[in-house]
Amino acid sequence: MNDNNYNNDTNTPNDLNNQNTYNSINNSNDNLEQTEVLETIQTSQSVPQNAQVKQNILGEQVVQQHIYEEEKPQFQEVQVQKQAARTDSYFDGGLLELIGWRILAGLITIITFGIGSSWGKCMLYNYQFKHTVYNGKRLKFEGTGGDLFVNRFKWIFLSIVTLGIYIFFIPVQKTKWVISNLHFEDESLVKGESFFDGKTSHLIGVNILCNILNAFSLGLLVSFTTCFKLKWINRHVVINKKKLVFTGKALNLFGKYLLWLFLTIITFGIYGWWLSIKVLKWNTKNTHIKVLGEQEVKDNSLAVAAVVGVIGFALFILVAPKAISLVTTGIDTSNGNSVCINPFTCIKRNDSIKSISTEDNYRRYDNTVDEVRSGY
Repeated sequence: MNDNNYNNDTNTPNDLNNQNTYNSINNSNDNLEQTEVLETIQTSQSVPQNAQVKQNILGEQVVQQHIYEEEKPQFQEVQVQKQAARTDSYFDGGLLELIGWRILAGLITIITFGIGSSWGKCMLYNYQFKHTVYNGKRLKFEGTGGDLFVNRFKWIFLSIVTLGIYIFFIPVQKTKWVISNLHFEDESLVKGESFFDGKTSHLIGVNILCNILNAFSLGLLVSFTTCFKLKWINRHVVINKKKLVFTGKALNLFGKYLLWLFLTIITFGIYGWWLSIKVLKWNTKNTHIKVLGEQEVKDNSLAVAAVVGVIGFALFILVAPKAISLVTTGIDTSNGNSVCINPFTCIKRNDSIKSISTEDNYRRYDNTVDEVRSGY
């Protein structure tokens, strides 16, 4: 019994060796399984983020199947940058567009025998102000041809009733009507926010002064008078409660006039088609919205130009008669003595004097002969 127990409880050396071999085999299998699991984990960690991993467990082995989605190319989106808005003043109308509108307005006026001129004028106003920008704010004109037609009829009627006196008030009334129908494109038109507060008497005085200076200077002071008038007009213009300021310089405009005249001459008048556009561009460029606290710069160029014009006119009055006498007769009589300046004119004058004296002698001889005959 004891032997049996001993046989059951005690292992022989051979049994122990077999047992150790079995344990080592099991341990080696466990190590292999652990190694495969670790490799599986490492493999799953190395899979890209956009891959799908599917695991199937079959017995004690882990089988991994990687299903990769097709990688989509990645694009960089570029954000569109808005162009910075201009804050200066400019006129962006073109010559061909202006010519087209003028032709259309002229056709409407001709076809309607002048009745549709108000509608044609409003189309030109709409074109001009649609392309006018002050400090980045574009203008918009809301006037209609019907409204202008009614106002024109009223102005003509008042001129007839007042025997033509009301004609002097028409320019101011017309300017008031145009400005009252103007507003900035990004603001609404509110009655009373856009107006012209210039007085008729002041405008008449400005026009008379400018015309006199232009006449005295033979047109040389046109740039000075133009800038003076534009400053006065813009000083009294208010659009959407915003005042305008004109800062153009007369000498700058005078240089522009010379350049435009030169280009017109060398192009045989072709460049003259662009003059109206050039003038609009220059006027708009030198006009801006008055900012808070801005002080208007006083320009005394017109006063200087007026003095120069008056002096030039006085010299012209003094020199003109003498020059005219020299050109026509060739004799200078300023000192009381007849001095021959132009020999060709003097020769002709002497010949005429000689012929006159010869005729007088013949006439006197005939008279004497008649007297002698009558005595007998």
